[in-house]
This record gives sequence, structure tokens and C-alpha cells, in this order.
Amino acid sequence: MQKKTHLLFGTGLSLYIISLFGQISQISILFIVIFSIFPDLDLKNNHRKLFHNIFALLLIPAIAVVLSYNYLIDYQLTSESEILIYLSAVISYGLHLILDMLTKMGVYLFWPLSNKSIGLKLVRTDNNLLNAVLSIIGMLLIIKVFIPL
Repeated sequence: MQKKTHLLFGTGLSLYIISLFGQISQISILFIVIFSIFPDLDLKNNHRKLFHNIFALLLIPAIAVVLSYNYLIDYQLTSESEILIYLSAVISYGLHLILDMLTKMGVYLFWPLSNKSIGLKLVRTDNNLLNAVLSIIGMLLIIKVFIPL
């Protein structure tokens, strides 16, 4: 999928899911936005391997929360809030992987243990119609979360 699709769909659906647990913190929003596109930082090195696997999905958001610990303390967040921030990042990151699993390239979900691409391989990354539909769904979910009807 395209970067804007990852950003809009990942952010929208992640915000919606996290909103089901209660109020969304600004830090959760920041983590959601960052981790919706974070996996594509591996574009030049081992693309869809280095950051597109289950190990990175679980480990990198945990490292980010730990590195943000002093900042989180300043906001007097509870350990429950830290868990919600971690879940925000994992959900957003996971949605990125799921979207990429729809594409013909798939992802190397168990790399470095396996060098096999996994995915449904239904569409090309540049499928304009699918990118547009998912982006619109993401925008509608963002609106729904911040402007409840």
C-alpha cells in the first residue's frame, strides 16, 4: 500500500479501536501516527523483512515506550496508560503489516527465522482504487473518533 494509505487507514482504525477502551491520550495519537508508517523505514535495507515481521512488531513499540518513560512520567500516566500507549503502537504497526500482506509482495512475517514471504497476494501496492477506498475509510474513522455523532 501507499504511505498515505498506511497513514490514514492505520491511524483511523487504530484510533477507533483504542477509543473503545476509553479516552485517547495525545501520546497514544502520536504513537499511532508514527507506527502506522514506521515499518517502511526499511525501504532501502531488507524491505519487508527488517521491520515487517512479528518480532519487530512486538519489540520496537516496547522499546519506544521504554525510551519515552521519562516523558510519560511527566504526564503522570499510570502503568495502564503505558499499556494502552503500547497497544496503540502495536495495533497501528500491525495494521501496516496486514495491509502489506494483501499485496503481491507480502511480508516476511517470521524473518529472520524464515525467509518466506507471507500474504494473500491479492493486489499490487499501487492499486489506486484500493488505496483510495482504504484512505477514505481511514479518514471517516478519524472523523468518527473526534466528532462523535
